Amino acid sequence: MTTPHRIGFVGTGIMGAPMARNLTKAGFHVTAWNRTPARAEALRDAGIQVAASPPELARASEVVITMLTDTPDVLSVVEGPNGLADSMAAGTVLIDMSTIASQATRGLAERLAGRGIAMLDAPVSGGSWGAQQGTLAIMVGGDEAVAAGAAGSWQLSNLGPRMVRRDFAPGFMVRLQQKDLRLVLEAANERHVPLPVASVARQLFTTLEADGLGNAGTQAVVTAIEKLANVEAQQQG
Repeated sequence: MTTPHRIGFVGTGIMGAPMARNLTKAGFHVTAWNRTPARAEALRDAGIQVAASPPELARASEVVITMLTDTPDVLSVVEGPNGLADSMAAGTVLIDMSTIASQATRGLAERLAGRGIAMLDAPVSGGSWGAQQGTLAIMVGGDEAVAAGAAGSWQLSNLGPRMVRRDFAPGFMVRLQQKDLRLVLEAANERHVPLPVASVARQLFTTLEADGLGNAGTQAVVTAIEKLANVEAQQQG
C-alpha cells in the first residue's frame, strides 16, 4: 500500500484533537468525527474536515484512526449500528490507538480481516503533552508485515524459536550472563543507582544455575518463567 493521504480520525478529545492537528501539519488530509460534535467542529480552523457520521468518514479515508476511551467504545464505533466497518473499503487500514482489552483487539482484527480490512493495535504513551508536541511513544502490534519495526526484538526473533523447540544450546551461556549482570549491579550499587529489572533478571538466571543449567544458552530462561507460572497456578488452585 502506498503512503495514504486521506486519514480519518475518530475521537477528538484531549489526546485525539492534537494528534489530528499534527497529522494535518504533516501534510495529510484529515477528516474527523466525534460523538460530541462540537469537539470535532473545533478542528475546522486547522483545515480538518468534519464528517457527519462514521460511515461518511470511512468512505473518505484510506486509513482510519480511533482514539477512544475503552473497549466498548471502539467495538461500538467500528462494528455497531452506523459503524465504520460497513463503509471501509477492502484494502484500507484501521489503526486503533486506544488502550483496550487485547482479546477484543484480536477478535476485531480477525473479523475485519474477513472484510479485507487490515488492523493495527497502536496504543500510545506520553499523555496530552506528548500528543500536542508530537512525541508520543506508539506501541504497534499487527501481522508479521509490521514485525521489522522499531519495537522488534532480536532476542525474540532469534531465540524465541529455540525456546519453542527446547533448544538450549549456548550462543551465550547463563553463567557468563550472570557474571555480566553481577558486574553491572556492583557498578550501579557503587553509584547508588537502583536497577530493579536487572536484579530480577539475575534472580531468574540464579534459578537456572540451581537447576544445573549454568552452561545452557540464555534462552533457557524460559524454564525459570515456566517454573514461576506453575507455582502461581498451584497457589491459585
